Amino acid sequence: MAERRELEQKVRAAREEATEALAHLEEDTNAATAVHETGEATLQAHGELKRSIDDFSSQQLEDRARREEEARLVGSNEEVKALRLQNDELRTEMAALTNQLTHREPHTVKMLRLRLREMNSTLGQLEAERSSLVRRATGAEEQLSELQAAMARNMAKYQKEILRLRQPNG
Repeated sequence: MAERRELEQKVRAAREEATEALAHLEEDTNAATAVHETGEATLQAHGELKRSIDDFSSQQLEDRARREEEARLVGSNEEVKALRLQNDELRTEMAALTNQLTHREPHTVKMLRLRLREMNSTLGQLEAERSSLVRRATGAEEQLSELQAAMARNMAKYQKEILRLRQPNG
């Protein structure tokens, strides 16, 4: 009986140890599950962080491109302002010159108009003469080519006749 009690105590002790081991196993399982969940949460956070970094990088590239475009447009705007200023200056100068021409002596303006009329008349005559000369040159070229062809034919005839006369039978 003492052995039986001893065995019962050992069985109880073994049961208590098994219960404690089971409790520790449950705690370890819970801890492993918590670690696994934490790992998954960390991976998810890492993915979100990576996406945020990628978004931030693309945002920085877009911002840089936008700043470069703004700088180019500002430079272009300054060029436009400079060209407008130059255009205004040229318009002012042109108005002053036009004013000078209209306020010249009427005699000078009359003389200029007369000279212009004479130049137009001379230009018309020169163009007519040029047209006539072109026609004459074209006719002369045609006559020259006809004469050259006739000379070539006659030369061939004469050469044949010379050869015929040089033959002993002829």
